[in-house]
Amino acid sequence: MDCFTLLLLGITAVDGPFHPTAGEGDMMVTARLGSIDDPFCADTIYRPLSNTDLLEGASEHIFCADGPTDAQSRLEARFDLRLDGFTITDNGWGEAIGLDQYEAFSRHTHAAAMEVRLESPVRVYVSPFMFCMGIGSVLFEIRKIGELDGPDGLFPPVISRSLGTTNETVSETGDEVFTMVPGRYRIRQASTHLAMDDITHAFARHTHSAWYVPLGDGDGSVGAKDLLALLAQFGACDQCQADVNADGQVDVGDLLQVLADWGG
Repeated sequence: MDCFTLLLLGITAVDGPFHPTAGEGDMMVTARLGSIDDPFCADTIYRPLSNTDLLEGASEHIFCADGPTDAQSRLEARFDLRLDGFTITDNGWGEAIGLDQYEAFSRHTHAAAMEVRLESPVRVYVSPFMFCMGIGSVLFEIRKIGELDGPDGLFPPVISRSLGTTNETVSETGDEVFTMVPGRYRIRQASTHLAMDDITHAFARHTHSAWYVPLGDGDGSVGAKDLLALLAQFGACDQCQADVNADGQVDVGDLLQVLADWGG
C-alpha cells in the first residue's frame, strides 16, 4: 500500500497556504457471506482516486445480509484543505457476523498521497485521533520532498504516526505543534481492516485536525508584535495562538520558542 505514482491532474482550487499540485490513491472494500466457492452474497469494489476525489471526499460501502447474519465493509477518506487549517480523515471499518450459519468476511484497504506547495512559513497545530480494533492499522505522514524549485530530496517527516492491532482495541491522541518552512510536501495516509471468524468487528480510522497558528500580525516573520501577543496571552490558554508548544499554557517554553524563531 505504500507505493504510489503521483500524476499531475486538473487541480481543484484551494484557499490557504497549502496548494495541491498532484495526488492520487485507491480504495477497496470487500464483503462476503458464505463460502468462497458458493457465497450467499459477495462483492468487491475497487476505486482509483484522483486528486479531486481526495479533496472533495470519497466513500464506498458494501453490505450483505441474511436475517441476523451480515458482512459489510465501509470506507471514507478526505483531504480537506482550508484557509484556516486542514482535516485529513481515513475512516474504515467492517463487520463479519456469520453466527455459525455462514462464513463471513470483511476487508478494506486504502492508500493515498497528495503533493502540496507551501510558499510561506506556517506554524501548524495538529490534534490527532487514531483508533483501531480487531485487525486494523492506520498511517498518517507529512514529509517535505523538496524545495519549491529544486529536485526531490530526502527529508525527515514533519509528522509521522501509525497504529495497529491484531485483536485488541487501541487508540492514540496527542496534540503537536510544528513549523513548516517553504517547500514541496507530501501528505500520505493508508489503512486496512480485516474481520472474519472470531473477529466480528474491525476498525481502522484516523482524523488529523489542524489549524494554522500565526503569532502577532501573522506576517511570516517572528518579531516584536509576536512577542507582545505572547505576553498578552500569558497563563492558562486552550488552543490560543500564543501556545506554540500546545501544552495548554502560554509560559516560558513558548517564550523561548518565539526567541528561537526570531526573525524567521
